[in-house]
Amino acid sequence: RRGRPGWDAAAVASTAAAMLGTHSFAAFGNRPRGGERSVEVDPVCTLSELRLSQGGLSEASSAGRWAFTVRGDRFLYKMVRNLVGSLVKVGYGEMEGGELLEALVDGRFRRGESVPITAPPHGLVLDSVEYAAGEDPFSSSSAGLN
Repeated sequence: RRGRPGWDAAAVASTAAAMLGTHSFAAFGNRPRGGERSVEVDPVCTLSELRLSQGGLSEASSAGRWAFTVRGDRFLYKMVRNLVGSLVKVGYGEMEGGELLEALVDGRFRRGESVPITAPPHGLVLDSVEYAAGEDPFSSSSAGLN
């Protein structure tokens, strides 16, 4: 993009690594819509993986593209899109990685109550959903369908 500084993958990777673990991700979640809007949600989530890698989903689409891999115990509404959008701003030098880390502690961004950018939904891919042994909510024993 014109007028933007170059992409700093190292800054993104170091910021992402610092965000791993159990934190309040209140600054990165949006309020749900509709009937769920009034429900209070615990913002504490555990990220076990937040990784940047070069390339797309296929060899044909990988030139000049980066992929984010996000794994956690649960996510807030739009949390992944907000994390990725914020990390992209870090990559382009439009935000400091420290701002994201401060938002984890403060529950909001210094610049105001909302996240700096929400990544667009196109390109977002849910690859898999994993449950611990015996915790699959869709198994017949968990659903009480014996």
